[in-house]
Amino acid sequence: MGYMTPKEYDQLFIKVAAQEDKRVRYCEGRSSDFAQDLTLPRSLPITPHMPSRFLDRLTPRAYPRTRLLTAAIVWATVGFFLTVKGVYLSREGSLAIVAPVILIGLLLGMVKGRFILDRVAAKIILHIGAKPTRACLGGLFSVRNWLLIAVMIIFGRTLSVLPIEAGIKTGLYVMVGSGLAYSSRLLWRAWKNSAAKTP
Repeated sequence: MGYMTPKEYDQLFIKVAAQEDKRVRYCEGRSSDFAQDLTLPRSLPITPHMPSRFLDRLTPRAYPRTRLLTAAIVWATVGFFLTVKGVYLSREGSLAIVAPVILIGLLLGMVKGRFILDRVAAKIILHIGAKPTRACLGGLFSVRNWLLIAVMIIFGRTLSVLPIEAGIKTGLYVMVGSGLAYSSRLLWRAWKNSAAKTP
């Protein structure tokens, strides 16, 4: 076997390089065809955000007007039931004692609502107004407001089992309930004055 001249060596190198290029192109084409065969149908998309989108669809959403109405109903209902429960606890007491207790509870509740709970209601209105589009219905109250509601529920449950006189329980229930009911007027007013976002 003789030695190859530089020209023959260059021709052989070009020929081998061309064959290698064809082989690479063939393999790349086969791999792309294989990837297309593995592509899932469009009816079954799988994305990394699929769980969040699924939860987003299940989240109840409402316009600000609806959230204001819901907040007003919650405050008024809780206040009404606390007041009624307080009055119910005094059913066996003397009217001469029960009437002043209820009256004092109502007055203190209105004072508490005017100077304390009205501020909370105003913050709720601002919190709802900060999200003008459809948002999660459970987000009508801030975390602090939900904690306040939880504290009131715990207070009601604890007060009902404490060994104290019914008259004192009546006054406390009426005070807290009437305060909530009185402050709910701001939420009702905001709901009434809000423009409907939906037809």
